[in-house]
Amino acid sequence: MINEDIIVENTGVSEKVDEMEKVFNCKLGWGEREAITLALKTDSLLLINDEEASTIAEFLGVKTKGVLFILLKSVKLGLLKKNESLAIFQQMLEDGFWLAPTTAVEFEKILFEL
Repeated sequence: MINEDIIVENTGVSEKVDEMEKVFNCKLGWGEREAITLALKTDSLLLINDEEASTIAEFLGVKTKGVLFILLKSVKLGLLKKNESLAIFQQMLEDGFWLAPTTAVEFEKILFEL
């Protein structure tokens, strides 16, 4: 059975995140800051695509993954077919999801090697 409860938790922002923003000379969004803080507090995997936020999280010891990981993992688990994953990926690109062209090529290569 799937737990359909959503728990909303106000974490505040960790001073560690504030410090890392200064070290990396960047300003993360509110959502990224809270997500990193929550992952730190709960020792959880952080699903995030923002490169600066991911760098700061990993520097603080938080493991991170992005949406491409989710698409590949979904195919591996049989939740999506390869063509479905590719269609979602292509729609994301059309909708403005940005990533390096080499990353896009690598994603498609890995997808079809599964």
